Amino acid sequence: MITLLCSSECCAGNKNQVEQPHGAAPCLVGVAPTPGALFANYPPNVRLFNVYASVPIDAEDSKRLIADFHAAARRRNATLMVTVELADGQQLDDAVATGTLASAFGAIAKLCQDFSKRGLTGGCIIRPLPEMNGSWFTWGRQPSLAKQAFQQLSAVRNDATKVLWAPNYGAGYPFNDKGSQDAISLEQLDVNGDGVLDAQDDPYAPYFPGPEHCDFVGLSLYSYPPWPWSDPVRMHDNKLAPWLGVEARPNAMQDKIFGQYPGEMHVPNFWDAYVLRYDKPFVLAETASFFVAPEHSPTGGFRGMHFVKNASDVALSAELAIKSSWWRQVFNASFCEEHAGKVHAMVWFDVAKAEWEVSPRVVDWRAWYGGALQQQSGEEPQGVVEHQKSSFAGSKLERSLYTPLSGSALERAREVSTALRAHVAQSWPPP
Repeated sequence: MITLLCSSECCAGNKNQVEQPHGAAPCLVGVAPTPGALFANYPPNVRLFNVYASVPIDAEDSKRLIADFHAAARRRNATLMVTVELADGQQLDDAVATGTLASAFGAIAKLCQDFSKRGLTGGCIIRPLPEMNGSWFTWGRQPSLAKQAFQQLSAVRNDATKVLWAPNYGAGYPFNDKGSQDAISLEQLDVNGDGVLDAQDDPYAPYFPGPEHCDFVGLSLYSYPPWPWSDPVRMHDNKLAPWLGVEARPNAMQDKIFGQYPGEMHVPNFWDAYVLRYDKPFVLAETASFFVAPEHSPTGGFRGMHFVKNASDVALSAELAIKSSWWRQVFNASFCEEHAGKVHAMVWFDVAKAEWEVSPRVVDWRAWYGGALQQQSGEEPQGVVEHQKSSFAGSKLERSLYTPLSGSALERAREVSTALRAHVAQSWPPP
């Protein structure tokens, strides 16, 4: 099976199309590493690296960060994905009107073209305005402006760049409980015309830029416990576990993408509406499994979602059970093979960060632990290591933490990382 870095529409006659190595699995294993992680600490079957770049892109730290990711990708013939966000204080209307976004897109496209000339044969994907249908970013829920941004990117992209459109999975839309409602335009978002913006309105359609403005379509789709996350759920004999997280329901990932997940049947079938209708390969742009460990909770432990007879069970069982129940669905070669040519990449968000919904607790999304375990071995990360918090203000990584590992946390991390690497190696042998 041959996987291309562009859609079937745009690849005709394209001399820069990229083929998977002979015998490789039919979709790419990807990762969004913790900033400063030693890229070589990820196994060679990880073939896509995602970097978050804030606009304006001419900031030196953003340029260096992209360059570091390029170097890591080039060494293993991997794909570089650049997720473009607005820096803290930037508003989407200003960024579009002043040409700030267009300039940034042009700079990234040029970087990608330069990288291609320097041997990045895996290609470059630009992912603008991630999760633009959400309310938690300053660019969220502004469909007309978001589509203008994609049009600006189309005007400057080149043969070395492909474009990914990736909203957030639609359950919970319009996400009124998760952020500001200042940007809501009822006229644009009230898809069913009933005068109300609610869960019955399509969470994807208003934001789609059109098939001519993207090469891939995808989603941010995470495995979460039932909402609200901070409420304890009593199990069996009313004992409470010291962590928060649940094992994923079997086939949950596929059911959500196909609009078939129980209790969320109002969410449209993303696969039919965009992958099949427009013949665009699918990218799971961000994914991970929600887990709050005891050491990331306030003094006295944390009342969570699992029952255990002994709280020490968390050290060896809970994190692996929770995360592996999700990664078996994400890194599932059978899913890629069944939908050959329609699934391009699956990207794990390998970061621990504070999330406002469970503040002050830290959600540890990591499974590869590419950055954390390197610290234990005394290895120095390559490239950019020290990032000021301001570098990621307003971005997905704004509250990312370099959490030290010791004791049971280190034991869990090694257990989880070893199990994930073994699972992936079964279907994605190192090239």
